[in-house]
Amino acid sequence: MFAKKTKFSFGGVLFAVLTALAVFLVAYRFPWIGEYFIDKLSENTVEEIDGVLYVHYIDVGQGNAALVKTPEGSVMLIDSGTDESKSDLVYYLRKYGVKTIEFFVLTHPHEDHIGGAPEVFKNFEVKNVIVPDIISDTTTFSVLLDSIESEECAVITASYGSETKLGSASFKILGPLQIDRDDLNECSIVLRLNFGITGFLFTGDAGEASEERMLSVFSNEEFKADVLCAGHHGSSSSSTEAFIQAVSPKFAVISCGANNEHGHPHIKTLNLFQKLNIFVYRTDKNGSIVFYSNGNSVAYAG
Repeated sequence: MFAKKTKFSFGGVLFAVLTALAVFLVAYRFPWIGEYFIDKLSENTVEEIDGVLYVHYIDVGQGNAALVKTPEGSVMLIDSGTDESKSDLVYYLRKYGVKTIEFFVLTHPHEDHIGGAPEVFKNFEVKNVIVPDIISDTTTFSVLLDSIESEECAVITASYGSETKLGSASFKILGPLQIDRDDLNECSIVLRLNFGITGFLFTGDAGEASEERMLSVFSNEEFKADVLCAGHHGSSSSSTEAFIQAVSPKFAVISCGANNEHGHPHIKTLNLFQKLNIFVYRTDKNGSIVFYSNGNSVAYAG
């Protein structure tokens, strides 16, 4: 008995080709859409629980970007990775339902922290931008300024000691205390996010000099945090023992790219965290890292 022949349909083939072409063009114009279909095959999306705060340390390669979402849905974005990782960042923010960013903190004007910012302004409503009182003569910074001007959002110059509400959470700026125009890293905004009795500390690329200045002005209690985003991608130029002991974190997150040219994180930093019994997560090893807090304790979400 012979198998039934399938009738060839030129119209069907043409439809399939046109559909594939349309998907390709959309994915080319909007990279995160193409990534969405690919990532759906293997992604590990954290299911959000009502009533808790989430902090995402987003894998943007050799750069830095962190997303904060309060129980009410208020959003803060800290840094934006590189221009190269901008599509990954936009896709990630969309995946977690971000539409409006209440505070966009740009810790300092280095490309690996602000490179993706123009794409953020293109795709999301940004209400407030917080920046240090420093400028850069780079093209990246010039493009950023144009994006901020186009967005017409409020621009806030970071002032140490200031506290701001973010939904049911709040954040306090601890640095920089001094602007060093010869070293942009030392101009990094340092802030502590507070939710209930829990805390998350973000340090940008602040180094030893900035850490020492802050320790001389604020009490150790001001730095206490359950999770520390390690300064300067885990470089030995940051994370002095005195500073880490003041923070006394349970967890440290290091945002860095795999096999990066800087050798981040440095072994000195890793050894210090091990000595102080601090559990380390790394974006180059773990991908994007998510913690959540109910206001009383912090846990790793994925």
